[in-house]
Amino acid sequence: MNHSVSCRNPFHSVFSARLCNRERKYQIESGKHCTNRRRFTIFDAPVGSPESPNDAGLLSLIMKEHRIISLETRDVRFPLYEGAGSDAVHSGSEYAFATSLLASGSGLYGTGIVLTLGQGNQLVCEAIEILGKRLVGQEIEELMADFGAVAQRLAQHPQLRWLGPHKGVVHLALASLTNACFDLWAKTRAVPLWRLLLDLSPRELVALLDLSYLEDVLTQEEAAAIFHRHLSGRSEREQILRRGYPGYDTSVGWFQYEDSQVKRLAQEAMSRGFRAFKLKAGSRRATRSPACLYAA
Repeated sequence: MNHSVSCRNPFHSVFSARLCNRERKYQIESGKHCTNRRRFTIFDAPVGSPESPNDAGLLSLIMKEHRIISLETRDVRFPLYEGAGSDAVHSGSEYAFATSLLASGSGLYGTGIVLTLGQGNQLVCEAIEILGKRLVGQEIEELMADFGAVAQRLAQHPQLRWLGPHKGVVHLALASLTNACFDLWAKTRAVPLWRLLLDLSPRELVALLDLSYLEDVLTQEEAAAIFHRHLSGRSEREQILRRGYPGYDTSVGWFQYEDSQVKRLAQEAMSRGFRAFKLKAGSRRATRSPACLYAA
């Protein structure tokens, strides 16, 4: 008997995309039950077997607030308009989200996404499933109390070591899982993630980090001391929330766009308040240099 829970859809909007390598369009609607292509649950053993508790014990465990009870991955892809997403290397891009969904017994979801391209998304989703299985069954507060160590253990998967963890597929999969854990943590505390992080002590912040690649030059104690030195200015930095960070528009200057299109899109972005833009460079045409576009 497989003890599982229904997977309520965590998305709050409707959009069309290719899901899980299916060619048809797939509508994700708020409030609908989702199709579980892959998911891992706490117990797979039949009730009454030595490996599992009785029905009452299982129900008590699954209903315990904020325990992770399932992991689901979604391979969601978005075909782009002609020329969009192009640069000196990429053409005909298909943006994709390798999505991690961590469900808790309280009904809350933690969602993590990483951006990839096309078929590579499937590989990242497979890695998320392999790496994330050990998160199922853990209570989110206990998990996040020493997340740096948790992240290090996830990254050291013995059968995926040659595929990462500091680059490529494994790196992206770990990022998606990390985002989902932090998202669920903030939701269980009912505060924005930035607020949650600001309320942590220096040592609690350091415990979130895997500093194993820095330990020769930066110990945990030294990292905590850095946080401690900047505590006094924390309230001042909160003021940035009132005015925001300046942003730049990445959608105006794709490589395959004609100059006239770049100019038009830049003017439209400026009318919306943008004053900074990202242009893709690398063309062999001298007239496509950023300086020439600026002069236009």
